[in-house]
Amino acid sequence: MLHLCHSSFWHWTQVEDHTPTNLSIGYWQLARVYAVIGQGSQALGYAMKCMKISADAELDAFYIAYAYEAAARAYSVLGESAHKVEALAQAADYAERIADAESKGWVIADLATIS
Repeated sequence: MLHLCHSSFWHWTQVEDHTPTNLSIGYWQLARVYAVIGQGSQALGYAMKCMKISADAELDAFYIAYAYEAAARAYSVLGESAHKVEALAQAADYAERIADAESKGWVIADLATIS
């Protein structure tokens, strides 16, 4: 899973007309995989990259919400409760800005899985 995720990200970087959205999604995927396998520091590093590119490119609230979701999940793995709560609040704030009900539902459902 980890190797496939890194391969996917690398391939997107090779596409001449890749976008910040492509990179945001790739960083989010990497953060999620590292969180799933219990490597919180790596997960947080990719979550931060996801947050930066999403904010710098002024991506839609959906992508920024997921960037904060990734950070919250990484903080959860690291046992950093205060930072996790802060990231969850930011993610929830951006989730409320998502116009599409289905997309908003995905974010809210994923946030509910972070303990």
